[in-house]
Amino acid sequence: MRLTRLVVADDIPGRWWIKEPLIDYARSHQIEHGRPPSWWPLTSGLDCPFCIGLWIAGGVALIDEVAGDSRWWRLLTSALALNEAAAHIGSRLGDVADDGALDDDEDED
Repeated sequence: MRLTRLVVADDIPGRWWIKEPLIDYARSHQIEHGRPPSWWPLTSGLDCPFCIGLWIAGGVALIDEVAGDSRWWRLLTSALALNEAAAHIGSRLGDVADDGALDDDEDED
């Protein structure tokens, strides 16, 4: 779930490392060849948590099978799961600060 959110909703890596480089490459391809690349329609799935979630779940299941009982794999998956749980609980409790919240707190000191 956390990996899906990283791609679909977060700036890093979703927007900056995945979406924007694909868009830039497609634009340069269209300029060079006069048409977008054949895979371009598939990029609309990058905003769909169900689409991305399916591919990520498949990759995680495959890695889980290969990694077996690796302590590092358990540590990574546990950290991602706990991070998503904390973010979800925080958003439900209203703990997510907007961009200007830090500036307001500094003025009061």
